[in-house]
Amino acid sequence: MVEFMAVKLQNLPQSTQQLLQLAACIGNQFDLKTLAVIFEQSDIEIKGIWWVFCIWKIN
Repeated sequence: MVEFMAVKLQNLPQSTQQLLQLAACIGNQFDLKTLAVIFEQSDIEIKGIWWVFCIWKIN
């Protein structure tokens, strides 16, 4: 199962993978505003990147 998830994660866009890596470093609770500051992107850009992950997670 872990290998399956790892392969699926590799299919995400690079920006989404980077955002998930940063989120993992923060811990299990974070907000998008904090990610925007760390990722050096606007709130709107972070929401778009995060949305890709949310859609992927549903499928």
